[in-house]
Amino acid sequence: MEIDRADGYESGEAYDNKESKALKPRIASKIQRSRDLDDQNKGSIRTRRESKETGTKSIEGWVIFITNVHEEASEEDLVDAFGEHGDVRGIQMNLDRRTGFVKGYAAIEYKTRLEAQNAIELMDGSLILDQKISVSWAFVKAPERSQRYERNRNRR
Repeated sequence: MEIDRADGYESGEAYDNKESKALKPRIASKIQRSRDLDDQNKGSIRTRRESKETGTKSIEGWVIFITNVHEEASEEDLVDAFGEHGDVRGIQMNLDRRTGFVKGYAAIEYKTRLEAQNAIELMDGSLILDQKISVSWAFVKAPERSQRYERNRNRR
């Protein structure tokens, strides 16, 4: 009995035959190695929210980014909602040129980091005009580079 196909089936066997679905040893070992790596690296890929990264101050203040903003929301709606968490210094909402509606995102600037952090924690997942919004930092400090990266960079 010889397996000569790349998909691991014996030549001439039907795909629906459960007994013939034996994987080649090298394919099975590759699959096992990838599963082992997944188990070792479990949780290493994190989103911005999961990694608890802190925001970075822009030139003028602390900026937060709001996504999934309702297309008919106005600046006034967002200022009213986010003004409860601190003094809103500025707001930027881009409009679609063709329709005139909000594109779905906005940026709000606060004077202090504490106000911005408060707004992110309390407003993330809240409803504005019956639409759930997501709030996060607009600017995040880049992760530190590894020593290995620096060694390779110096070789160039």
